[in-house]
Amino acid sequence: MNMTFFSTVILICCLISLSDAGGKFNIEDNGEYGGNVEQYVWNIISPGAGFGNVPSNKCIRDKLLELLNNSSTVYTRWGRNDCPDTSDLVFTGYIAGGNGCYKGAGKNAQCMPTTPDKSDRLQSGSGSRAYLYGAEYETAGYVSAFAQVNNGDAVCAVCRARGKSTNLMIPAKRNCPSDWTKEYEGLLMGSKSTYYGSEYICVDANPEMRQSSTGNNIGFLLYPIEGKTSPLPSPYINGYELSCVVCTV
Repeated sequence: MNMTFFSTVILICCLISLSDAGGKFNIEDNGEYGGNVEQYVWNIISPGAGFGNVPSNKCIRDKLLELLNNSSTVYTRWGRNDCPDTSDLVFTGYIAGGNGCYKGAGKNAQCMPTTPDKSDRLQSGSGSRAYLYGAEYETAGYVSAFAQVNNGDAVCAVCRARGKSTNLMIPAKRNCPSDWTKEYEGLLMGSKSTYYGSEYICVDANPEMRQSSTGNNIGFLLYPIEGKTSPLPSPYINGYELSCVVCTV
């Protein structure tokens, strides 16, 4: 469900409530609808329906609320294997991506399910291949929760936010705009400056790792991202790690 429809549902519910309460609503094109709120609403949600045969307000409202409650948006919670209370868990997995030492690697991070379905095609044989590597946190020297997961295999969860239509990751912020729901906050992470680049992802501020996985392996390595104030302007501070937040509405 897109934002236009989401906003329309809210508007329609308000109009119906206003009509039920005996309030007045000045429809701009009153020459066509004659001030009839029910007819106006019905023509929004049923284009081409024409005039007449308008269901009751309760019927329209119930249908709209059903559509609204069934809407959702899906996002990845990087660094955790669970979802916030505002969301349902779709699946858990391990973060994976390209090796920063190789230029042919993919740039985007993947949340790989913990129970993969094995392919029955091209299982072996000659020919060129692309490679996907598991991710590790590279957070040595930190005093926060990230210090506890250094060199650990990074996990992830795919989450479905109920009753929402849009999700957004905002770098350098810890809180969401008004009217948005905060799903989680964290630390912006990506590849090391001397490696080939990767996607920036928002890793949860309380990260988890795969149990007993602190071996130092070279794969898809996640480093905290620092701001550089040339040319990133004030109030950014040179050398400070960048926070992030994931929001839904």
